[in-house]
Order: sequence, then C-alpha cells, then structure tokens
Amino acid sequence: MLQFYYTVPEEEQSADGEEPSRTTLSRRRLTQLAGGGAVAGLAGCIGLTNGGEDGVVRVASRNTISSVDPLDSGTILQRIGLTECLTRVDFDAELAPSLAESWGVGDDDVTWRFTLRDDVTFHDGSHLDAEAAIPSLERAFTSAQLADVPFERVDATGEYELEIETSEPFAPLPAYAAMRETALLSPDSFDGDAVDTPYATGPFQFDELVPEEEISLTRFDDYHGITPEIDGAVYDSIPDNQTRVLAVENGDAEMGRVLPVSAIDNLEDRDDIQVDVYEIPRMRCAQFNTRFAPFDDKRVRQAATHAIDRESIADDLLGGIVDTAVGPYPDFVEWEAEGLEPYEHDPERARSLLAEAGWEATGDGVRTRNGEALEIRIITYPNRPALPDIATVLQDQLGDVGFDVDVEVVEVSAIHERASEMADIVIWSANVYGWPADPDRLHYVYHSEDGGLHHGYENERVDELLEEGRRAVGDQERRKEIYDEVQQITIEEVPITYLTYYEMIVAETTALEGYEQHPTEYGFHLENVDLDR
Repeated sequence: MLQFYYTVPEEEQSADGEEPSRTTLSRRRLTQLAGGGAVAGLAGCIGLTNGGEDGVVRVASRNTISSVDPLDSGTILQRIGLTECLTRVDFDAELAPSLAESWGVGDDDVTWRFTLRDDVTFHDGSHLDAEAAIPSLERAFTSAQLADVPFERVDATGEYELEIETSEPFAPLPAYAAMRETALLSPDSFDGDAVDTPYATGPFQFDELVPEEEISLTRFDDYHGITPEIDGAVYDSIPDNQTRVLAVENGDAEMGRVLPVSAIDNLEDRDDIQVDVYEIPRMRCAQFNTRFAPFDDKRVRQAATHAIDRESIADDLLGGIVDTAVGPYPDFVEWEAEGLEPYEHDPERARSLLAEAGWEATGDGVRTRNGEALEIRIITYPNRPALPDIATVLQDQLGDVGFDVDVEVVEVSAIHERASEMADIVIWSANVYGWPADPDRLHYVYHSEDGGLHHGYENERVDELLEEGRRAVGDQERRKEIYDEVQQITIEEVPITYLTYYEMIVAETTALEGYEQHPTEYGFHLENVDLDR
C-alpha cells in the first residue's frame, strides 16, 4: 500500500493535540520520482533477526548509537522510548508537560519552578521525586552540550517541587528541559559521572546495547502512561540508505526511516508494506561562506540564490513530495515570519547582480574579476538522502550564470572540520524546530559567536535580537517580533539560502498497527503500536 501525507498547518490540526492530522497528497504530485526505478538489490544478508514474530518491533534508521548516556546518544534513547524529560514536544509541535506537570517563572525572571508528577517509577523500581531528579539535571545543564543555558543551580523545594535558577533571564528554559540531554535517570544509573545502566522512566526499559549497531528494550509494565502492547523494541543503526530499504523489504525490520525518494517506486506495489511521507520542520539549505570572496559580497550571495531553481529541485529531483522553502520554518510552525519574500528563480537578475559586483562575462562562460575566475567549491555529505544530488543540480544552475563549480562529497564527520575553510557553499540539512521547541534555535543558526553552522555570518543587529529574545521571559508577543525581524534580515542578507523543507519517508510492514509519525521526530511512540501476530 502507498500513502502520502503532509503535516497540516496548526489551524487544521486535531483539537485534542495528541494525534497529528494527515492529508493524502495527490498522485499528480508524485511523478518523476528522483532516481526512478527500483532500489538495486543488495547481495547477502544484513544480519538482523525478525522482530515481529516475537512481539518486538525493529526500527531501522540512519543514526548510530554508541552508548546509553543521554549526553552522547540521547536522540535515539528518547525516540525509541527509553528516556523522558521534564517537558516534551507534543503532536501539535508545541511544548507540553511530561515528567513535570506544570512550571512557571518567578518575578525575578531567573527562578523557574517545576512541579513533578507523583506517580512515576524508574526502571530500577525506585520512585521519582525532586531529589532523585537533581543528579540528571545538574549533569545535563553543566555539560558542554547545553553550554548555552546560563544554569546556576537546581534544588528540591518540596517532595515534588524543583527550582532551577539561571544566572540571567533565559526565556527558552522550559523548551531546553525537553532536550534529550536532560532525560531523568535514577541516581543508581550513575557510576561517578558515567552512566552505567540507564534506569529511566519511559515505556520501555533497557535490555542490551551493541555499540554502533543496535539497542534493544523491553516493555516496562510499571510505566506511568500507556503501557505498550508490544513486548519490546529494537533500534538498528543502518547508515546506508538502500540497506534500510532492504531491511523492510525482507521483513528484518517493521519500520525503516529516512528512506530515499527513489525507494518509493520499489515499495509501492508491495501489499505487505505501507509507505508514508510527512513534512517535518527540518530544512535543506545552502550555506554561503561569508568569510572570503566571492560570498563576502551580499550581491554574489543574492545572485547565487536567484540562480537556484527550487521548484525544479522539489518537483524533478524530490518527486513533488516536499515544499520549496523561503525561510527556516514551514508554515505549520507558529514562529514562521509572515511576509517573507522568496527569491524567485531569475537567471538574468543573477547575471546582473554578478556584473554589479564586478564579475564580468567571458567567452568560456566563467565570469572573471581582475583576472580571477569565479571558481567555487560545493561540499556536502551522503548521510541524508538527496544532498549529493542537490549539489550536482546546483553545480549546473550556478554554472549557467557564470560560476565554475566543483562538488565534493565527504563523510559528515569530516564536514565540520573542512566546511568553514575548504568550501564556498555547504549543502546541509538541519532541524530548525524541536531541538529545542523554541525559536531560540535561530541562535544556533545565525549568532556570529555562538552559532553552529558554517557560514561565518556576522551581523550586530541580528546578534542583539537573538540575545534579547533569550531575555524576554514571559513576553511571547515581543519574542515573536524579535524572531520575525531576525528572519527578515537574514533572508535579505542571505548567509543561508533555504532550498526545500524536508520529507520524512517511513516504510512500515502492515503487521505494525497504530503508528503515527510525530511532526518533529521527538519520539517514535511505540507504546501506541501493536503487531498483528
């Protein structure tokens, strides 16, 4: 069976906030799928055991898991249902209660109070109260991973009352309390500062880890929420796109995630497999290295942006199953700025801007300035489907207006080291919402000193706005104005040009019943599924 879905805007979502609304896409949007044809057969067995027959759901996805420490592999531990945090992201992509049932901030704007649930049991049988939560929170908020949080202290002010103080006002603190690193573990989980056995609070408890390969969990019958129907869950780390497809085809996994568009044709005729396509608040983008020529000139960045045909990328390369992007947020995220003007595909405008910047046309098609050719390098990585293909498309589109473009594909582990110095454009995929569920994520995207991307962009006004957004505790209206202005400035100055939003392609065997895709990938919620055995 083949079904295509997109996540609908907030005003069209279900009122209860617990299940994502889904709308079937027209088959007319699914022509010309990238790559075409069937997935090539792979020789041999990938070494997985069948899960469904023994009541265990196996999920094949791209991330590797190296440890049971939320500071190291927290994304997988949270998604597979082992760990939980004080807060969470719900099915409306909004912040919601989790292990804390409520929270608020004092008049000083730095003292946050969280009220915990009183019915939560850790996987080692011990009870969650405020004192038991402190070791996990102190460890998380003093870690390098959460260095942005101006954490001062955490104390128990009652049996189920926690107080977290920051050294300065920090409006997104409740959203950071949903971050995977802040998962609450029983104090007996730790051997010194290391996690020995992860006694968490989720619907599944730890069974076994094979580093870099898989983690297996079993049902936790004393879970405070919905007790799973299935006996357990296994996350299989399979970085290769096509091998994940094969895992589902062969019945070695009940679910395959982050599949390539080219897999759809091969799966659509299978009666025992369903393919779902969802839009998530992740984006594909091209980051311009603003540190050096030619992209230290805004006009050249704008020219390159006008040279890019996003519609072609979305429709011809990605099969029409995802929307073109204007800014960092798709329209179902409330922080999307209104009135952003897209850069239209306009090669003539691109050529005019390049000429204005001093890059003159030549007979061989490559522009020059003062005898220097307009040569650039695009760098990307293969771990996310379609990124290398997008780089090749941009090579042609930029070449059409006078750039001489080389493309290099490297492993994601190397791209961080090389991107800032070795590349003029980095083709990248990144979450812009959900990690955390707050517009403070734009601090990571654009701040000149604290940012984590590779463009090297510096704008004093943008820095001031991002810092003010963190201080505006309790004033969501002002924060909306701040982040709207950040988006307006950065779209005009274009250190990043957004290409498309992101489609999550998930294949499930029809034996798996009740699965719903979370709009931000916060969790798989396998406690809600069952197997037709």
